[in-house]
Formats: sequence, structure tokens, C-alpha cells
Amino acid sequence: MSDSNPTKDTNTDTDEAVSLNPGANGSDAKSGTPGANDSDAKPVKEGRRRSLSVQIGMLYILLALINITFFSVVILENQSDLLLVNFKYQAESIVKTVLDDDLQEIEFSPNKEDLSYRTLVNSLKSYDVQSFHVFTAEGDLWYEYVDGKSGSAPADDAQADAGDESNDAGEPSDEAANSDGDGESEAEQPAAPGKIDKELQDKTREFTTEESLFRSRYAIDLNEKDFSLNFLIPLKSKTEDRVFLNASLSVSTIQERLNYLYYQVALAVVWGVIFHVAFALFVYRVIFRRVGYLKDASDGMASGALETRADWKRKKSPDELDELGDAFNSMASNIETQVQTITKLNGQIQNELEIGQEVQELFLGDLDVIKEYKPALYYRPLRKVSGDVYQFYKFRNGYKGVFFADASGHGVSAALVTTITILSLEEALKSKVRPSEVMARLSDLMAVRLDTSFFATAAFLLFDPQGRTYITNAGHNDPIFLSARGDKVITEISSHGPPLGFMEDMSYKMNLINTRSGDKIFLYTDGLVETTNAEKEQYGLERLHGHLKAHWQDDNQSVSDLIEREFTDFAVNYIDDVSFLMLEIP
Repeated sequence: MSDSNPTKDTNTDTDEAVSLNPGANGSDAKSGTPGANDSDAKPVKEGRRRSLSVQIGMLYILLALINITFFSVVILENQSDLLLVNFKYQAESIVKTVLDDDLQEIEFSPNKEDLSYRTLVNSLKSYDVQSFHVFTAEGDLWYEYVDGKSGSAPADDAQADAGDESNDAGEPSDEAANSDGDGESEAEQPAAPGKIDKELQDKTREFTTEESLFRSRYAIDLNEKDFSLNFLIPLKSKTEDRVFLNASLSVSTIQERLNYLYYQVALAVVWGVIFHVAFALFVYRVIFRRVGYLKDASDGMASGALETRADWKRKKSPDELDELGDAFNSMASNIETQVQTITKLNGQIQNELEIGQEVQELFLGDLDVIKEYKPALYYRPLRKVSGDVYQFYKFRNGYKGVFFADASGHGVSAALVTTITILSLEEALKSKVRPSEVMARLSDLMAVRLDTSFFATAAFLLFDPQGRTYITNAGHNDPIFLSARGDKVITEISSHGPPLGFMEDMSYKMNLINTRSGDKIFLYTDGLVETTNAEKEQYGLERLHGHLKAHWQDDNQSVSDLIEREFTDFAVNYIDDVSFLMLEIP
């Protein structure tokens, strides 16, 4: 092989080179934008929505009912106890007053017409006495006053004559004696004398015992249910008989107070309910309605309506929620401005990337240069521009060269490295053609021109007219050789040295393969085998080898199309540029 200065065939029609850049414009739905499928977040199972306002409202109602019930019961119980104490005190006071003031000088006789009974009736009626009896210890009923359920007192035969002004004894009539000035009769005719019932007589005997007389001058039975009382008092008698007064009365003021207490408790409950409802409406209006405005505004921004704002009527003195709304609107305005700026910059970047894509395509090889090798190419940049690059050369004496490289990183920085790589390769080929020497010279040039953080892996293949293939691999994925003889279907050509530009003064070895017609060589970048699916599984070499073994005898384009389809269906998370090239020895 001659080491004379080889030159690139000037007859190569680079102006008519066909751009083989599927997906470079980002229109492929599976290619998308970088990082579009990088999220590791699992879908969140939506649960049943729980409204905070409803939860707080239910809790507030429950607490309000508990508070209203508790205080109503406490107030009612305390006031009821006070009413009972008051009732007992008033009962004692009434009986003592009757005994000490009204009956102190009155003496009674069996004669029902005795004026003492009129005095007794008038005295007891002032205490709203319902009924009373005057009787002896032996059970003889001297006098009876009954105010029935209808509220009228029983009348005797003497009252039947409405025209009489006096009774048979010449005394003034009951009506005249007890007229109140309005002409209404208040005196009641006593009932006919008889006997008291046994229960009352037994009670009298108990009261007349020495022990009872020593303990109290009267006996009282209290009925706390209807605030009525029944009392038994010994009377003075004009005879030698022991006479007693048994009377019943109702302390109406206590009952009225109790009814009024019920009314007040009911009013307090109604007022408590109205107050709590009004307060709940106030809380909803002041807090939750404005929170709803904030949520709607957030949803609007999330849906892309960046002009959405949380608007409600502000007060002269803003509260915390007003300040939160203003902060949200300020944030939304800033976001809208930033997004507009980013969108504008992104548009400019996209335009620049499209220009960069067009420029980069000028550095990509023309497949027509090696058309006798039936090249089948797949080239998919992760973004508009790519870190993968390929170039084909025609040298003197029928030699053909193939350069296939992958710059570190991806995007603009990687594309610039590929540009420097191709330009450096053009310079290296001016003095070298042997693959090992070309790679050594190219690595020196790149190490000088690039920082050590930028480098590229590459494989350079040189085909001579006698059917020999020379290969040097500079840290690139191992090219795959498929022998048409069938003895070794797949052979991987390992690396002969570090990546290009890693450091200066690096030497590289070279493989010589005696190829025959029908042998195939498969070159690829690491984006092909490292791309993952939804389960984070890489495409991998094993899968690639399986397709090549199963279909290596098919024509190159069919094999390339098969791998492309299978890879496109498999891939979900693109992390790098993807390229591969399949050649067949003529």
C-alpha cells in the first residue's frame, strides 16, 4: 500500500449529497425533545377528591352542635335547680305568712257561715290557693273550698237566688261581701259538711303526734313537676276540737319562669345556629372562595393560559389572602414574561440549530462514493445537530475509505467536535492513508485543538482493490464483521487505542481482514445499544447480534430497515444520538 499523498476524489459530487437524517427535525413522535421521556415518575393513582371546605364545614357544624347542646343543657339544668330552690323557699314563705300573719288571730267554728271563713277565703285567694279544707282531728269536715278544673267555685243553694242581697241568717251575701269594685264576685260558697278522706285523716294523725308537733308547726308536700304544694296547718278553734287547714296551691310564677327559661334556651339555640351559619358563610366567602379563585388560576396556568390571574375585589386594608393573591399574580406575571422570553430565545435557538443542521450536513459523507459497497445508513440525532458523524473517501489506485465517529456528549457541543474532527481528518489525510497512522495523526491534531474534556471515538476502514480491509478502532464500539463463508458469522473488531484527542503522541494498531465478496461490516454508535425501553432495559448487543445472525444474508437495506423498525418500537428513553452503517464487500 502506497503512503504517497492521497487526495480525495475531486469527482465526488458533494453538492448532490442526499441528507439521510431521519428524525433530525424532531418531527418523529418517538424522538421528541431531549429528556421528554426521562421521567422516572410512576403514574399516580387518583384517589377520591376530598374537599377541605366540606371537611372543615362538617367539623364546624359538629362542634357547633356539641357546644350549643352542652351549654343549653348546662344552663337549663342550673336554672332548673335554682327554680326548684326558689320554689321551696317560696312555699315555706307562703305557709309561714299564712300561719303567722293571716291566721294568727282567727278562730274557727263548725258554723260554715262564720265570718272567719270569709276572711280565710279572701286571705288564701291572695296566694292563688286552688282548694282548701277545714276539718277536725276526728275527720269531720267543717268547711270546704273547691276551685274545680273549670276555675269556678262550687255554689250552695243560697246563691241560686240572684236577686237576694243577704242569706237566711241576715248576713250579707257571698257576692256582696267579696265584691272587688268591678261588680264581680270573688267569694265562693262552701260545700256541704261531711267527712275528709282517709288518706288526709291518716296524714293528720301523723302530724298530731308529739314528735311531729315538736319538729314543725305545719306540714308541706311539694310537687316539683308542676310546682304545686299541699300544706297542713293547725287552726285555732272556738270549740275544744282540734281543727286543721289543708290547702293546695300552685306557685304560678315559678312555672312562668320555667316556661320563660325554655323560651330563652330555645332562643339561644336558634341564635347560636344563625350565628354559626352566618360565620360559616363568612369563612367561605372570605377564605374558601378566594382559595377557589387561586386554584382556578393555577389550573389555568397549568393548562397553558399564562395570562390567567387570581382576581377578586381587594379591600382597602388587604389581608393575608389578598397578599397571597397579589403574590400569585406577581409570580404568574413573572412566569409569563419568562416563558415568553424563553419561547423567543428557543425560537432563535431552533433557527440557529436548523442552520447548524444544514452546516453539519455539509460535513456528512456522500453514500454514492461507496455505492458499490451497498451502504445502508440509519442516522438519528438526539437533537437538531448530532455528535455522530461519518465520511467516505476515494483515494488513488482504487482505495476507498470509511470514517465513522461519535463525539463525546450530544447537541451543539458534540456537533462542533465532529466538525473539528472532520476538518482535522482532512488535514491528516493529506500526508497519511494507512488507518493506524491516520488515527495517530488525527488524535494529535484534536488534542491540540480541543480541551481534554472533548474527544471522539472513531473507526477508520480502508478497502483496497485486492479485497483486503484495513481497520483501526480508536475507542469506538467494536465494528461487527459478518463472514459470507459461514465459518465465523460474527467477529467483533476490538479497540486499538484510546479515543481521539484524549492525549498527544498516541499510537494505534491496525487489523487486516482478507475479505471476500458478500462479507459484511456493521458499524454503530453506543446510542443504539444503550437506549432503553419503558422497563429501563437497554437494547443491548445481544439483541443486535440476534438480528444480524438471523438476517445477515438479506440485502443491507432490508436488514437496516428491520433493525430500525424493531429499535423504534423498543425505544422509549432516548439518551444519545443513534447511528449505524452496514456495508457489503463487492
